Amino acid sequence: MEKKGYSIFVSSLFLIAIVVCFISDVVVHNQFTWSILVVVSLAFSWGVIIPSIKLGIKGISRSLIVLTILLLPYLYILGYLLQVEKLFGVGTCISLVSLWYLWSVYFLFKTLKKRQYLVLGITCFLGIPLSLFIHIILVRFAIENNLTSWDYLSFFIMFLLSIIFIGKDYFEYKKLRTKRKYDL
Repeated sequence: MEKKGYSIFVSSLFLIAIVVCFISDVVVHNQFTWSILVVVSLAFSWGVIIPSIKLGIKGISRSLIVLTILLLPYLYILGYLLQVEKLFGVGTCISLVSLWYLWSVYFLFKTLKKRQYLVLGITCFLGIPLSLFIHIILVRFAIENNLTSWDYLSFFIMFLLSIIFIGKDYFEYKKLRTKRKYDL
């Protein structure tokens, strides 16, 4: 019952935001202009968030499924509303890489439930090629130039975090195996 209450509360907030946007847009412009963009984005966000709120941890897979299904239509509508031709092409490429990353992380957490530090380490490490792929896509579409020192710093931090998390997992797992060995 508590999860149902949260989903009703969140849905109410989304609905209030939609109504306020519509009213504001009509009062200022005497028609719907920017509010359509907000409503489409809120509807997309609501569709992705609600399964996780209703089902808790079990809803994450459903949220990912909804995200996977609705992301490309959302990008198309967004590009159409904003009248930005590159948005759908760039967004599709980045979305496919990002969805691969999100699903990979999800399956890692599902398969390695007891080794969360290892999963965090792999997640941080996979963030490096994800960032590189996104950067390559942005360069290809002439939206961004070469890598900057900030990019290299973020790669270094992700690599360092992956080493720390994998190291922590290694020592915890080693300690656990040693403990089991002596308990027998």
